Amino acid sequence: MRGAVKGVLLASGSAVLAILISLAANAATGSAPWPILDWLRRYAWWWVVGLTGATVLVAGVAAWRQERSAVVAGDPPPPPAVPVPDWVVDRGEARQAVAAVCAPRPGTVGITISLEGAGGFGKTTLARVVAADRKVRRRFKGRVYTVTIGRDVRGRSAIAAKVAEVTRFVTGDTQTYEDPRHAGEHLGRLMEQRPHTLLVLDDVWEAEQLAPFLIGRRNCVRLVTTRVPGLLPEGSVPLQVDEMSPEQARAVLTRELPTLPAETVEGLLCVTGRWALLLRLTNRLIVGQVATGADPAATAAEALRALREGGPAAVDGLIPGAPVQPLDLDDPARRAQAVRATVEAATGLLPTGGARRLAELAVFVEDDAIPVPLVVRLWAATGGLTELQTRNLCGQLNGLSLVSGEPADGGRLGLHDVLRDFLREEVGPEELRRLHRVLVDAALPPGTHAWQLTDGYLLDHLVEHLLSCGQDDRALEIAGDLRWVERRLHQRGPAGPWGDLARIPGPDAAALARDINRAAHILGPVEPAGALRNILHDRLGQLPQWRMQVQRLQAGAEPALLARLPQPDLPDPALLRTLMGHSAQVSSLEISADGATLTSTDVRGAKRRWDRDSGAQLPSVDTGSAPWPRLIVRSHAWYATAGSTGAVQIIDSPSGAHRTALSGHVGEISALALAPDGSWLAAAGEDHLIRLWDTATWTCRAVLEGHTGPVTAIGIAPDSSFLVSACRSGDLWWWRSSDPFDSGVITTAAGRVQVIIVAPDGSWFADGGEQGMVRFFDLISCRCTAILLAHVGDVRALVIAPDGSWVASGGADGVIRLWETLAARNELPDDRWTYPVAGVAASPDGALLASVGHDATVRFWATESGEHVHTFAGEHGMATCAVAWGPDGSWVASASANGIVVVREVATGQLRARCELASAAALAVSPDGVWLAVAGEDDAVRLWEPATGTIRLGHFPHPVRTPAFRSLLLGGHEQDLTTWIEGGTRALIAAHAGLVHALAFSPDGQWLATAGKDSTVRIWARGAQQATTAVRTEAPVHSLAFTPDGRTLAAGGERGLYVYDFRP
Repeated sequence: MRGAVKGVLLASGSAVLAILISLAANAATGSAPWPILDWLRRYAWWWVVGLTGATVLVAGVAAWRQERSAVVAGDPPPPPAVPVPDWVVDRGEARQAVAAVCAPRPGTVGITISLEGAGGFGKTTLARVVAADRKVRRRFKGRVYTVTIGRDVRGRSAIAAKVAEVTRFVTGDTQTYEDPRHAGEHLGRLMEQRPHTLLVLDDVWEAEQLAPFLIGRRNCVRLVTTRVPGLLPEGSVPLQVDEMSPEQARAVLTRELPTLPAETVEGLLCVTGRWALLLRLTNRLIVGQVATGADPAATAAEALRALREGGPAAVDGLIPGAPVQPLDLDDPARRAQAVRATVEAATGLLPTGGARRLAELAVFVEDDAIPVPLVVRLWAATGGLTELQTRNLCGQLNGLSLVSGEPADGGRLGLHDVLRDFLREEVGPEELRRLHRVLVDAALPPGTHAWQLTDGYLLDHLVEHLLSCGQDDRALEIAGDLRWVERRLHQRGPAGPWGDLARIPGPDAAALARDINRAAHILGPVEPAGALRNILHDRLGQLPQWRMQVQRLQAGAEPALLARLPQPDLPDPALLRTLMGHSAQVSSLEISADGATLTSTDVRGAKRRWDRDSGAQLPSVDTGSAPWPRLIVRSHAWYATAGSTGAVQIIDSPSGAHRTALSGHVGEISALALAPDGSWLAAAGEDHLIRLWDTATWTCRAVLEGHTGPVTAIGIAPDSSFLVSACRSGDLWWWRSSDPFDSGVITTAAGRVQVIIVAPDGSWFADGGEQGMVRFFDLISCRCTAILLAHVGDVRALVIAPDGSWVASGGADGVIRLWETLAARNELPDDRWTYPVAGVAASPDGALLASVGHDATVRFWATESGEHVHTFAGEHGMATCAVAWGPDGSWVASASANGIVVVREVATGQLRARCELASAAALAVSPDGVWLAVAGEDDAVRLWEPATGTIRLGHFPHPVRTPAFRSLLLGGHEQDLTTWIEGGTRALIAAHAGLVHALAFSPDGQWLATAGKDSTVRIWARGAQQATTAVRTEAPVHSLAFTPDGRTLAAGGERGLYVYDFRP
């Protein structure tokens, strides 16, 4: 309404100015007397110019307002302020939070503010007060949104769904993402396009929950309530929420009560410690009895007596004459006594057995909503209560503030963790163990399978309850069931089944948990959701501990793709987990001193923080700043950077002032490293030399000579006693830092090394470089002890844990992998399967597969066994990208990106034909074998007849014809596929999240296989709008081919050759 009034005023102002302009113009050009405008005649033209400028300004403001309002024209209206309960009192913490939220900031920079404190101090209530504050509402023009996160939102899919829910709530945008970070980036972009907004995130428990909401700094202020201060990123404003002041506490305690004796009130404030939780419980206890006609003063005195006798004051009373001391909330024992006394006083108002039923709620896990239907089953087993009796008792408990109730989903109860801890102490371990067993029996009656459960609480905590009642074997049986694993994947993502197995003691559960952990990045959400089962079975079905289950569950199941032969991207035994989140090459890695967190940076300057154990992405403020130079080392007082000038520049960290330049190298500086003790700096260059510089005097203390090529990497021992270096020609050297002549060659065949790290004990080192390999070397024997195929593309970053038990690698593929050093082995998977494959084709009889790749060869494989048959080399001169068989299987054609197409006899390798085109990216052979279709990078298709050499030109990007040749399927640099039918076109399907790389029809034309940049291979029934099944690989697949019987699908990609059995 206020915006509309301003718009009307602006329009009216524009109209008045227009009238004045016309009057001024008339006055300027007319001569007739006009008394009203005589005072304008003297400076008439000045008035015309001035009023015109004012009109333009007003019109500009109106246009600006219209533009600003259009930005959020489609947004849902902001929610009204939630009324604050009458019993809530004004608190200083609320005023501090309001001031922090409304504080002026330069430009449009946002900030994160946190309300922190233990349970029961009123953080959520204070957040509601801030959100409803008039000053806050004015500051953000009503754009204040409160979102409850809660302990229940766990796992990637659940967090991504919560971010999508907030996005819809705030902006109306319905876009969804499978990845929480992508969802957060989308929300951040939308928030930056909108006016200042306050986002209240209540009850945040995990860093993974918070991280997506911290993306995007402009225009958005975040107020977070949490009991875990470590969740918040650096730069947040923390506000501690503690006990109430005496005035605040007195107001809560005496709410809805007549005047009470001052001595009684002071006593109650003393025994409750001015703790918001106890004050509210005590108030409800007294008000409830007064409502029945009890005398207020007597009731309050009786409550005080009960609290003194059962609370901490009872201990003080054992000392004759000792005064009653206020409750010390920092003393856990006294705090527990106060809770006991308050709860016992309140439960005295419950019906017979009510206190016992309340105590039984302690069996439920901490900080999660308790489903009332499950409470019904529990209390039916323990006390014989009906559903009506159970719900009535829940209502009474809610009225006494012993629990909080929500009607959603059949009813949910919230039990404060302070009360839960007290109840657990009262119940005792043996009774609690029995209650866990009763709860499990009630949740899983005979004939019910765990994987059939739908209640989120039971799915999350069934394994915990089984372990708590000593049923470890049953817990392993359930958590290791692939049907349970699948159910948990859909519910919580990989963290769900991994967490279940990780909780169970013993090596069997640990092995299964590790399998899930290694495959976690493969087991994320996929469309359609049912395809996740195929991905799960495909990934785990090749492992011995899961194989029998997969075979049993696959019998008679829906269409599926399952690996026939060992896959090239099966995880190495040393792999701990894979972290994905960067969209650019990883350039640096850092591990915290305790080894608990990992920080990664990519070449675009984006930073990510990761939890080492869970793989969860932790909150970090992504400033969007430019990346550091490629060569940089930092100390606490200075940093050194280098480039093409041949000098190392030393810059003062606090001021940014230039200190000095270290010169001496000829050509570009190619490597920099700082000794861990900070006493010297190593710099290496294109001149094959390494110079060691004293950081105290900035003088050169040694020049190391020996390399036969430009030095590319330097690693320094933790005690700074020696260094290891590598050069472009393949040499690896070690050098004693105190004696440049004490050195030696480790190997002369290292290849191109990008990074080197040395073990904490100095006994071994690891390097990373081209071909994505990480290699481990023993420094005593100077031999390679282990090789890891770590990345697609070069390894760009390596870092080692403080205890040396694991290393992290980052690659040009944007992926980070964690490796257990003791499990690394000195062997690689069979390179017959692991070399990059750009094209694959099946022979007409299905017996052989032909593949081409980066090594410019054509390789032949036995389809059934995977055995290598033979290889053709030569002719192409560069990586081959496509291959196709002749219709009779006697010849194959191969093409390379430089446009060379070659036809050879399969039996002898003899050259039959050769041509040179502008370029080549895809290849197909006509059914009669007379001509070949070659698609180039210019989106043109050239038809070549090898027998005559004739070449014709068309324009169809990446064609794949159906077997009947009645339609032409087109894919290329888009996500969609298009079908050409009888000269017309129509969109078919949105196939992949990214580019479509490869297409193949089954021989009968009923099934279509597609592969895309999203590293999935999908199977579609012809004409369907949704994939039937899918598999996911470590890296994108670039080529697909069915065998003639349609039962085998071969896929070639960056990690090698895959062969799948296809069951329609």
